[in-house]
Amino acid sequence: MPVHVRMFTTLVALSKTKQPSFDVEWREGMTVADIVAAEGFSEQDAEAIAAIVNNEQSESDRTLHDGDEVEFIVNLQGGAGVDSPVENPARRVDTPSGGP
Repeated sequence: MPVHVRMFTTLVALSKTKQPSFDVEWREGMTVADIVAAEGFSEQDAEAIAAIVNNEQSESDRTLHDGDEVEFIVNLQGGAGVDSPVENPARRVDTPSGGP
């Protein structure tokens, strides 16, 4: 039984297969990283890819099993931090009001 792979739209355009969904022939010892590499993503690209295996977020070194379902999505990080007024209202700075 193969490993079924799905990819987020942004990744499809950058992959070798250019397919949003495809099967990979399973082999013993196969990892998530093996599929990422086979799709032509560099190690740097791989850092921006999150893997979901059988509906659970997984590390790239996870060993896959016959029949697993793998989904690759863009790993979004960042955003407003604790020093941001959006996330931490205590950090808001009051500016003087007044007109020109």
